[in-house]
Amino acid sequence: MAARPRRTEPCNALRLACWNADGARGRKLELEHFLSQQSFDICLLSETFLNPGQAFRLDNYVCHRTDRPTTGGGTTILVCRCLVQYSVPVPGLTHLEATAIQVTMAGKPVLILVAYISPFRSLIGADLTACFGGGLPVLVAEDLNAKNVDWNSRLNTRQGENRTCLCRRELLSDLWTGLPDHQQIQPLIYSRCSGHRHNQEYLIPSLSDFLLNTNLGPPPGSN
Repeated sequence: MAARPRRTEPCNALRLACWNADGARGRKLELEHFLSQQSFDICLLSETFLNPGQAFRLDNYVCHRTDRPTTGGGTTILVCRCLVQYSVPVPGLTHLEATAIQVTMAGKPVLILVAYISPFRSLIGADLTACFGGGLPVLVAEDLNAKNVDWNSRLNTRQGENRTCLCRRELLSDLWTGLPDHQQIQPLIYSRCSGHRHNQEYLIPSLSDFLLNTNLGPPPGSN
């Protein structure tokens, strides 16, 4: 993978991808090929299944990780080395697992965060508040194992209903409802989120991934 030159001019837009990796190490070659072909600036990963201290590196990308102390879960943000970037802690989380970075867009700092919650845990308002705290514009890609008929799921689950209520209360806006879980990742720009892969292609879509933002403004070219 050829190195991309470090950016010196102001960055007004970023090319992002979101993916439920279902084990990042086993799909590393696939991920490297995808990132190389599509030239993404940032890739947000959930369910990485990486253990603390376990090596995971990709050429031309800085890896910001939050590993679960036990098996499963985990979140990671891969950021192109050409971007000026900072790792940001996300304190005060109870059930959510999250990784956050800070980059600069249009001369202003922006917080980019990926969040994941196990289907066996409940989403609580304090966790969402922690993700959106700090006063900076925030872009959050979330994989919450939630179902809600408002997102074209077949049924509602407690997780999905919790998320709907919390987002209304916190005045968060859905920019994009992702593709169904079982579909392969697709190219996306800025705030468009694709669903993650599922090995059983015949499954009826039910879960959705979401991208939320505060104080960030609409995607380029949108009305």
